[in-house]
Amino acid sequence: MFCVHPFINTPEDSAVVWRYMSIDNFLFLVTNSKLYFCRPDKFKDPWEGVWPKPIIDGVRSQEFGEKYPGFKGDAIIGMSETFKRGIYLNCWYCRSHESAAMWDLYGKSGASIAIKSTIGKLKKGIIYKNNFFIGKVDYIDYEKDTVDELNFLLPYFIKRKSFEHEQEVRLLIIYIPEKDLKDVKNSQDEILATIDFKTLIDNVYVSPSAPSWMKEVMQNILDKFGYGEIVVKQSNLYEPHVY
Repeated sequence: MFCVHPFINTPEDSAVVWRYMSIDNFLFLVTNSKLYFCRPDKFKDPWEGVWPKPIIDGVRSQEFGEKYPGFKGDAIIGMSETFKRGIYLNCWYCRSHESAAMWDLYGKSGASIAIKSTIGKLKKGIIYKNNFFIGKVDYIDYEKDTVDELNFLLPYFIKRKSFEHEQEVRLLIIYIPEKDLKDVKNSQDEILATIDFKTLIDNVYVSPSAPSWMKEVMQNILDKFGYGEIVVKQSNLYEPHVY
């Protein structure tokens, strides 16, 4: 279930979010009602879960050692790296409108889908036995900027400014099976969380470069699985303007 965290910035329930994906991933979502969460160390960006430099310098400083004599800076950094293997993320684009950049990343062949939802629907539509968190990503200068608290979850809600076009909201699950508490290196690469498809999704959009027949095919698939009230739309991002 969704859990509020004092250090994670969760957008308002009305905030619109989008998840762009390939058609095969969308079909998996429809047929299995499972949402994919991935460990951050499996992401392309090697900076996932990394503390900004002012934090690292701070915990290695003499002042920190004197204030917290039982804690060593490098040990804390090492713990943070180990903890990364128990974190699982699912990422959404958070804006009221579609993103041309996201379509370009996922939809150049036209074989891509975007599902539209809201933060409130994410909270209600994900059925998971343990707590999950929802937070907006801040885009920072890792050389200069810092975070307000030394909390092990915060590095998963910051990214470099080069990724600012993603306007990302992340869902985060902590999962370390009891048998792996002493050896988190054995943790699995992914988690599949059950969803209530009708609750989670407002609309489905097919790529603006998709052939015209794809919209009808996707709608027929939703109808077949009992989700006919969810409307499939063709993105009109690149339609010519008419005034």
